[in-house]
Amino acid sequence: MGTVNCHVRVEMNMRQLVYVLKEVAEVDVCVVTETWLKSEEVAMANLVCQENGYEWVSTERERGIGGGVGILIKEGLRWEKVKSEGDRILWVRVEGIGCIGAVYLHQQGVVSQQQNSTAS
Repeated sequence: MGTVNCHVRVEMNMRQLVYVLKEVAEVDVCVVTETWLKSEEVAMANLVCQENGYEWVSTERERGIGGGVGILIKEGLRWEKVKSEGDRILWVRVEGIGCIGAVYLHQQGVVSQQQNSTAS
C-alpha cells in the first residue's frame, strides 16, 4: 500500500505513477491526494489505470483549482466505495485489507484551525 501527492491531471503524470506502482513498487492499493482532476478528466484516469491492471476511484473537487483525491486498486481485489461526505474525502473497503481513506485538507484550513485553537 502506498500514498502519493501527485497531479494526475496530466496524462503523462498518471502514466508514470501507474508504471511505478505496477513495475517498481508492486503496490496493490495507493491513495493519491492533490489529483487536480476535473470531472471531465476522470475518463483519462480510468483508461490509464485499466490499461495497467488497476481500477481508479476518485472524488473531484467541485469548485476551485487543486485538491481532489483518488485511490488506485489493483484489479482482482474486491472492494466497495463507502459513503463519504463532500469532495475532499474518499473511503473504500478492500476485502482482506480493510478501510482505506483519502483525505485532502487544504493548508489554509489547517492554519485557520491552528490559530483558533491557540487563541482559546
